[in-house]
Amino acid sequence: DASGTSDVLVGAKLADAGGTDSGAIYVVLGGASVTGTLSLSTADAILAGENADDQTGINVTGIDDIDADGVPEILIGSYRQNSAAGAAQLIFGSSFQ
Repeated sequence: DASGTSDVLVGAKLADAGGTDSGAIYVVLGGASVTGTLSLSTADAILAGENADDQTGINVTGIDDIDADGVPEILIGSYRQNSAAGAAQLIFGSSFQ
């Protein structure tokens, strides 16, 4: 979110946020108040897989800023999306500002 503090992305490929084993990505934005143990239920954003068995979140990574807005992007893998063909989703980092 370009705040100058580190953020955390957590992939949970078997989460049931969008159906059984749809998967999810949890986004926790960094800040001075982030200490100790946190529950993912209080994540700043939850990106749920679209359909049951998509397994979204099997891979998740921050990547370089590709749209030149000064904010890194997020790349998400969905192992079984599109009838098990798999998919990758690009989320622009500015979505979290």
